[in-house]
Amino acid sequence: MVFLLICFPTRIYHPFYELIYPGFEETDYNRRCLLSIEGLMYALLFNRLMDKPHEELAQLFHYYLLILGYTNRLLVQQTHQYGFTQFQKLTLNELREQSEFHYRNRFFQLQGNDLRNIHVLEGRFAPKDTRDGVLQLLKRIRGGWKELVDHVANTGVQPELKLAAHFIKRADDKKDQDIRHKSLRYKVWNQALILAYMKKNQPKELTDVVAVDAAASEFDASPEVFAPAFRMLRRKGFNHFTYHAGEDFFHILTGLRSIYEAVVFNDLRSGDRIGHATATGISPSVWKANVGSTILMRRGEYLDDLVFVYHLIMERVKKNPRLEAFKSKIPFLANHIQEYGSFIYHVYAPLKVYENAWMLRKYCPMTLKTQSLELESAWQVFWSDNPLKPAEEIVTFDFEEWCEIREEVQEPVTDESVRLLMKYHNQGYHEKYNEIIEVNIEECFTLKEIELLQLAILDFLHEKEIVIETLPTSNVRIGHHSSFHTYHLWNWLQWEKQGHSIPPIVVGTDDTGIFATNIFNEFANIYCFLTHTKKLSHNHAMEIIQRLERNARIYRFE
Repeated sequence: MVFLLICFPTRIYHPFYELIYPGFEETDYNRRCLLSIEGLMYALLFNRLMDKPHEELAQLFHYYLLILGYTNRLLVQQTHQYGFTQFQKLTLNELREQSEFHYRNRFFQLQGNDLRNIHVLEGRFAPKDTRDGVLQLLKRIRGGWKELVDHVANTGVQPELKLAAHFIKRADDKKDQDIRHKSLRYKVWNQALILAYMKKNQPKELTDVVAVDAAASEFDASPEVFAPAFRMLRRKGFNHFTYHAGEDFFHILTGLRSIYEAVVFNDLRSGDRIGHATATGISPSVWKANVGSTILMRRGEYLDDLVFVYHLIMERVKKNPRLEAFKSKIPFLANHIQEYGSFIYHVYAPLKVYENAWMLRKYCPMTLKTQSLELESAWQVFWSDNPLKPAEEIVTFDFEEWCEIREEVQEPVTDESVRLLMKYHNQGYHEKYNEIIEVNIEECFTLKEIELLQLAILDFLHEKEIVIETLPTSNVRIGHHSSFHTYHLWNWLQWEKQGHSIPPIVVGTDDTGIFATNIFNEFANIYCFLTHTKKLSHNHAMEIIQRLERNARIYRFE
């Protein structure tokens, strides 16, 4: 065994490589079209088996294809696999690490067989915990992009690369007694500070980094965790933001709340985007058919959903007359909010207190608890000195955030909403908050009323000109669909046709490797859905496709 470990190479290269590219050079290997080499091998093997049948060779080839098939299952989400949990397994198993280390191959996949798919590519990269880590990652990305640009230069195509710093939602695996997601808050804040410092002191290194994004499982972390960092990055010169929300949820109300929180807590503005927003489009009847009449969810999350709906009704009723009918629901909502709230937090508080406590979640809880004006000098020292101090030392030193809090909350120590918020964070109340309860999905609102709430959020997004990124393959694989037959883009189109306000919609790919897709395939999926499922004419379908593509040009990040 030792002999084998010593003699076998650490890297395996395709045995048919030199038939296409004579003169092997290891540095060039990953720059070649490995798909063409694989295709040549298949053609030669099939020709050999047709000319001179060879049972042993056929068996070996069969085993080889089986190995490839099983490997594919570990790298690409299969058509029978649904939900974010399945997707997350592929993102976390690290088996894609080697195949994705060189970005060249991914860029060629996106550019398509004709090498003409991309006009502008908005790629996501996960910020690192150090400046050197960010610089090295950007160097690899740009290196792979240069190879694509050089390769297609003679075709007359000149694609552009734009990048978004992509923060990752993670589960709260290191519980803190007083602060929810404290570890992740530190990590996100530290990564954001590095980007902000580079934006100020090394702007050339971030020339093509034009946006900030957050994604991954919504069950792991909510918008409140990222909100302080997002707002700080806007103050430090980042102008474009996206946030994946309303993608996967237990109750549609939770998905709608996530979208609303992403916009309000993160201070999203005109031209910013919400990724997925499935909760605003999926038919409530389709959702009910998928999940059943009752669902299991955390008691505290259901309380938060009801507080959100109460806030939405009170905040939007003047701008959206359709919500007027929901005023009759207020006593019912009040009873449920008081019941769940008193059970979890051991307090009987007015609805306004619950509403304010929920809205205050957008602030950094560490800063909210701080009363010392020494923050001002600490923040000034931070920006004039070395910005790469340990995150624990600086996470509360955002003086501008502190000023916003002081403007909104005059007496944080005695404010009833702040005290309720601190209970929300305190681990002593988590057990009852996390207690699983069975909820009748029409307990508070009928399916038709849920649809009206969907339209209210769409109207809210339209008013603020927040763009929806719809990601067809990802939405069907993850977002409460069993096939493209129920794809919710159709609901948005129909509602707009009926006179409802629908925000701009653009098309994206999500993770092209895990979903084995590119932008051409995503538009093709939409076209086939419109013509085959919805029986639209070719011209009508193409009008919709062209409109979606035009939106992408209008709302691209510069």
